[in-house]
Amino acid sequence: MFDFIRTYIIDRNNAELLFFLAQSLIILVAISALLYARAQVAEARSNSRIIARQAQANSLLSLEERWNSEPMRQARLRLIEVSSRLRDEAFKENMHLKDDAALGKVQEKFTVELKKLRKEDDTKYIELMRSLGFYETVGILVRRNYVAIEDVDLLLRGPIVDFGLYFTPHIEERQREKGVPPGLGENALLLVERIKSRARL
Repeated sequence: MFDFIRTYIIDRNNAELLFFLAQSLIILVAISALLYARAQVAEARSNSRIIARQAQANSLLSLEERWNSEPMRQARLRLIEVSSRLRDEAFKENMHLKDDAALGKVQEKFTVELKKLRKEDDTKYIELMRSLGFYETVGILVRRNYVAIEDVDLLLRGPIVDFGLYFTPHIEERQREKGVPPGLGENALLLVERIKSRARL
């Protein structure tokens, strides 16, 4: 190598030029590698966002599928049947009350009805409580950011608010019972509170 230098590099100026060119090449390679790495990171982030959005979309589609399933359809029909009857009764008995106070009476009647069905008609009770399982799942998905609360609000605000009105006192009663696993319905109730908060905005 020294022979090569003696033969082809005649003076110090040539050596300095060669050294400068080598350094410049190294810097160019390093800059190119850095730019390439940044582009790869940006692409990975973009892909990650796309995958996250696709996962959220899939979660929403799964919820819609479950919402439209036959067991949930039966649960919704049963809820409409029971709540309509109790609502009519409550509003007839409390015509002098404003709507909010009358809704409180509907809630009381529904809580009594659930207790009665739990003792006397397992089938109807289980059918109605199937809603709890559905909203508990939705609540977990929202809590863990698998679905956006904004999307759930747009799709299910009405049914969630109704669920909160009819089922909250019963769930809270069940939570206080002996032998009931801790956390029964807590994600469903959290979902109700978050949707109600958004409705107040």
